[in-house]
Amino acid sequence: MYRVVVGLDNSAQSATAMRWALDHAARRHAAVTVVGPSGDRGAGFSVEPVLQQASCPVAVGRVRVVDADAPIVVGIDGSATSNAALRWAVDAILTSTRPLVAVHAWHLDAPSAGFVITDDDVARFERVARAELDTVLDEVVDESIAIDSIVLYGSPAAVMLDPDVAPALTVVGRDGASSSGSGPLGSVSDLVASSAPGVVVVVPDTGGER
Repeated sequence: MYRVVVGLDNSAQSATAMRWALDHAARRHAAVTVVGPSGDRGAGFSVEPVLQQASCPVAVGRVRVVDADAPIVVGIDGSATSNAALRWAVDAILTSTRPLVAVHAWHLDAPSAGFVITDDDVARFERVARAELDTVLDEVVDESIAIDSIVLYGSPAAVMLDPDVAPALTVVGRDGASSSGSGPLGSVSDLVASSAPGVVVVVPDTGGER
């Protein structure tokens, strides 16, 4: 997969380099990898403006040693950018021996006064979440592609940052669905990109293009 690597250090020159890299990568249908001082995310520069401007996938993070069988994990929420992230992740495993795991988070808002959530309610909500994930996978992923899927309870960011998931690479859509309306679109991808211990690829809506 063709990539453009660019370093950021908050200088005017690096800002110019980033604008060129984003434009060049978009025309080449490539991904941009952002590297900060000493290769660390957050070491003297902010990557959020880059994520918001990019019309191509952007990889940010800290390169680290991972298990040989650590998966590529993609977050699924049913949005257009989430589907684009899933397509990107599927392409990524075609040149990798790593497994692909699709993760879908679900959560319940605080119940109204006098309303009690039962175990049956929880089981029903989880079945709905599983059905939503299965529908996305059926629509986006060819049946010849091996993919595991997990439905976890919790906020999307917390689920994607769960240390038990331990991915080699995390893939998220830039502007995900916000079913609760509790935060701005993109807040999950921003949090994951800034907090995940490893490399995160943030994918914008590519309009169905791979």
